[in-house]
Amino acid sequence: MTTGTVSARGVLRHAAFRWLLAGRTVGIVGNAVAPIALAFAVLDLTGSPADLGLVVASRSVANVAVLLFGGILADRLPRSVVLVSTALAAAATQATIAALVLTGSATVALLVILSVVNGAVAAVSLPTTAAMVPDTVPAAALRPANAVIRLSLNGGTIVGASAGAAVIAVVGAGWGLVIDAAAFALAAACFARISLPRATTPGRG
Repeated sequence: MTTGTVSARGVLRHAAFRWLLAGRTVGIVGNAVAPIALAFAVLDLTGSPADLGLVVASRSVANVAVLLFGGILADRLPRSVVLVSTALAAAATQATIAALVLTGSATVALLVILSVVNGAVAAVSLPTTAAMVPDTVPAAALRPANAVIRLSLNGGTIVGASAGAAVIAVVGAGWGLVIDAAAFALAAACFARISLPRATTPGRG
């Protein structure tokens, strides 16, 4: 795949972009696993389709509602800080849910609250990642870089959903959520490694 004089493979020569891509890919895998893990956790807890719908819908509604706000944050705050913070917040929410499920302390109300938080931080992370791409590659490499990001999002979603379901079916929802939390923590570590050659100005890109 080529765009102009820069290939999709060529954009991987830029270290900042590699870390951004790695963090985003791991994060999207976590985002794909999250609703599946929550679904299994709720079914194990109550077995109620209504409770399942409530928990899953709460995450989705929060994600959609906060998406525009996430774009505003991407323009006004240091993007690397936003990415690391949202990944850590996602890891914390999933780790908390995992602890509640594994200890038998989970309730539908707690799962709804934590799902809202998780959906919100995912909505903030997505536009921030998109806005940061121009800061990690030269202008001539922007189109292939965006193409690589899109491929990683699609691939991460497919892998996360299928592998997440398999893992949760084998080890259970609680441990599946532990793995999910670890994925978000790994994403935060990747984002923290992003080093730009010049100061990033909020609102750029």
